[in-house]
Amino acid sequence: MGPLAARACRAALALTVAAASGCGSHALHATSAPTGASAAATPQQAGSSTAGPPGIADQILTVDFVDALHGWAGGAAGIYGTGDGGRSWHAEPSAALTVQQLDFVSASDGWALGSAGLLRTQDGGSSWQPLPAPSGLSGVDFEGPGAGWAQDRTGGLYATADGGESWKAVEVPVPVAGMTLLTPEDGWVVGAGEILRTADGGQTWQVGASASGGAAWAGPAWVLSSAGGAGWALLTTGQGAASQEAYLLYRTADGGQHWGLVLIGSGSIYPATAPSGQINWGGPRPSAPLGPGGYPVGLWAAGAAAGLAVNSPAGGFLQLTTVGAAGAAAALATIPGDFLSPQGNTLPMSPVIAFGSPTAGWLAGATPQTSGLWSSTDGGRTWQVAPALP
Repeated sequence: MGPLAARACRAALALTVAAASGCGSHALHATSAPTGASAAATPQQAGSSTAGPPGIADQILTVDFVDALHGWAGGAAGIYGTGDGGRSWHAEPSAALTVQQLDFVSASDGWALGSAGLLRTQDGGSSWQPLPAPSGLSGVDFEGPGAGWAQDRTGGLYATADGGESWKAVEVPVPVAGMTLLTPEDGWVVGAGEILRTADGGQTWQVGASASGGAAWAGPAWVLSSAGGAGWALLTTGQGAASQEAYLLYRTADGGQHWGLVLIGSGSIYPATAPSGQINWGGPRPSAPLGPGGYPVGLWAAGAAAGLAVNSPAGGFLQLTTVGAAGAAAALATIPGDFLSPQGNTLPMSPVIAFGSPTAGWLAGATPQTSGLWSSTDGGRTWQVAPALP
């Protein structure tokens, strides 16, 4: 993750594999997106229902932009870069790998996590070098060219101070499901229903919020920073019924010291901790504004607000929503499944959204039938199939 002023969001769903494995630290990221209310996009507004020209774009799983011009996309065919806002793309000379996550902190410095392990570039992707990273990583988050965090698929956390050349394990009271590093010393993690903050590089941790039900919140989780020193954390159970999953969206306004519940999923069964310490799945629904019903699949920063992505299997669409500080939700776009996956009308499990400017956005993701890259020029209200990459 880049410095807070330059990278207002580095977390949460990050990679396509991460959310599926319960480690959703980076996915759906965005540097800035509109926060005002808008009507949901109709299926016609969402874009053509055709798959677009065949090519590398059909194999894209993740995307990352650091500004309006400089961005990268990755997937089954490696890494592609653009320096003109996506008008043209070029193949990066990286090792053959399937890319699960891209994490750039500037137009020069970035990392790629995939089947070949962890790679680093210091020249904008012109060359990539392998790094000696811990095994089984599911996500990385760098705040600059030196300091970074990594999480593995078992909930372990690791820290580096030299861009990934060396790593040390960091002890955390909970298994880490999501993370974001703000400075070399300050960071937030989520796991087992808790949101934790460190101000000393992970030597000590303070609990900012603790959800009733504790370990029941074992699904994918996201935590990220946004403009104005605010932050957001999304907890899920990883299971649901009747096309609904319980979720909790928290917000902090004081650097992670205190968190307030601002939005919850509608129409689902919520866990609670019984006096005996057992999990009671008949617990009361928390008191907070209701968000879209369905399965949450991502969170991103939208200026000082947050963007929430929820799959609605019953409705057959991906719902994008912006959420204000008090939990007021405004529909941003409704993207039908037959637009994202014409072959099977299915929804992406872990979409990744990156905004290079308040209006220019990119969406990458995989469905059981296909994967692809889509673009928006109006802040995410409408989406089009991106042209095939070279």
